[in-house]
Amino acid sequence: MKQKLKQSRSSNIHAKENMVDTISMSPKNQLEKKALPQFESFIIEEEEGSGGYGTVYRALRKNDGKRLAIKCPHDNAQKHHVTNELKMLERFGGRNFIIKYEGSFRGGNGECFVLEHVEHDRPEVLKREIDIFQLQWYGYCMFRALTCLHKQRVVHRDVKPGNFLFSRKLNKGYLIDFNLAMDMQQKNCHWKQIKIKL
Repeated sequence: MKQKLKQSRSSNIHAKENMVDTISMSPKNQLEKKALPQFESFIIEEEEGSGGYGTVYRALRKNDGKRLAIKCPHDNAQKHHVTNELKMLERFGGRNFIIKYEGSFRGGNGECFVLEHVEHDRPEVLKREIDIFQLQWYGYCMFRALTCLHKQRVVHRDVKPGNFLFSRKLNKGYLIDFNLAMDMQQKNCHWKQIKIKL
């Protein structure tokens, strides 16, 4: 099938993909078969995590072998949350300890996001094993990411350990999950318009 390509605002590739469910073996548990999606331009290696909003997969891009993360919102995800996350990733991705945005594509019934893949420590592991210097750096990375947003009058609204990836190996943290983020300037403009109409 032919891919349709177009440029996103941040000069990243926004590609059309075809998604088909296939059965493959999950490397985490070879005994358990798990349905993983299949995309034309990516090889899905495994599911990294899943929440109320979507599922993240570790993948290899076929054309260059680069390891990436693909975030696929669930079919029942609210469209404005998906659109909001896309706008925030295009605007802030890759800046000041915010996960890098590589592009997006249509997969199945919705938009999937292609993101930098980060080998990170799980929050429950960090809670047990992080030392004081790593903890200080964790805080520094998180507050730099939040400061970047706040300077542009954007509030993340879902800051928690699961939405901040920290790699002790790389000594770096990354803020993720922007579906609930709010641009306060746009919200204020919206309220001003409502007041004027009254």
